[in-house]
Amino acid sequence: MRQGHVILLDEHDKPSGMLEKYTAHTLDTPLHLAFSCWLFNEPGQDYKSPQPAKTDAK
Repeated sequence: MRQGHVILLDEHDKPSGMLEKYTAHTLDTPLHLAFSCWLFNEPGQDYKSPQPAKTDAK
Protein backbone atom coordinates (compact mmCIF):
# COMPACT_ATOMS: atom_id res chain seq x y z
CA MET A 1 0.00 0.00 0.00
CA ARG A 2 1.25 3.47 -0.83
CA GLN A 3 1.91 5.63 2.21
CA GLY A 4 0.79 9.27 2.32
CA HIS A 5 3.16 12.01 3.40
CA VAL A 6 2.88 15.32 5.23
CA ILE A 7 5.01 18.43 4.73
CA LEU A 8 6.89 19.40 7.89
CA LEU A 9 7.07 23.08 8.82
CA ASP A 10 9.64 25.07 10.78
CA GLU A 11 8.81 27.70 13.44
CA HIS A 12 8.24 30.27 10.64
CA ASP A 13 5.73 28.04 8.78
CA LYS A 14 8.25 27.33 6.03
CA PRO A 15 8.52 23.79 4.59
CA SER A 16 11.38 21.93 6.25
CA GLY A 17 10.94 18.32 5.11
CA MET A 18 8.53 15.44 4.61
CA LEU A 19 7.44 12.56 6.81
CA GLU A 20 5.15 9.55 6.31
CA LYS A 21 1.65 10.44 7.49
CA TYR A 22 1.36 7.75 10.16
CA THR A 23 4.87 8.43 11.46
CA ALA A 24 4.00 12.13 11.85
CA HIS A 25 0.96 11.53 14.07
CA THR A 26 2.25 10.54 17.50
CA LEU A 27 2.15 11.93 21.03
CA ASP A 28 4.85 14.38 19.88
CA THR A 29 3.37 15.37 16.49
CA PRO A 30 5.59 17.82 14.58
CA LEU A 31 4.11 20.93 12.96
CA HIS A 32 2.99 19.96 9.45
CA LEU A 33 0.65 20.61 6.54
CA ALA A 34 -1.76 17.92 5.49
CA PHE A 35 -4.76 17.42 3.25
CA SER A 36 -7.33 14.64 3.31
CA CYS A 37 -10.25 14.05 1.01
CA TRP A 38 -13.01 11.47 1.34
CA LEU A 39 -15.36 10.58 -1.52
CA PHE A 40 -18.86 9.19 -1.06
CA ASN A 41 -21.35 7.73 -3.53
CA GLU A 42 -25.10 8.47 -3.64
CA PRO A 43 -26.00 6.02 -0.80
CA GLY A 44 -23.32 7.66 1.38
CA GLN A 45 -20.79 4.82 1.17
CA ASP A 46 -17.15 5.85 1.19
CA TYR A 47 -15.16 5.32 -2.00
CA LYS A 48 -12.52 2.62 -1.93
CA SER A 49 -9.96 2.62 -4.70
CA PRO A 50 -9.94 -0.54 -6.82
CA GLN A 51 -7.57 -3.20 -5.54
CA PRO A 52 -5.17 -4.91 -7.95
CA ALA A 53 -6.37 -8.31 -9.14
CA LYS A 54 -4.96 -11.21 -7.16
CA THR A 55 -2.92 -13.72 -9.10
CA ASP A 56 -2.72 -17.41 -8.41
CA ALA A 57 0.93 -17.92 -7.49
CA LYS A 58 1.77 -21.61 -7.30
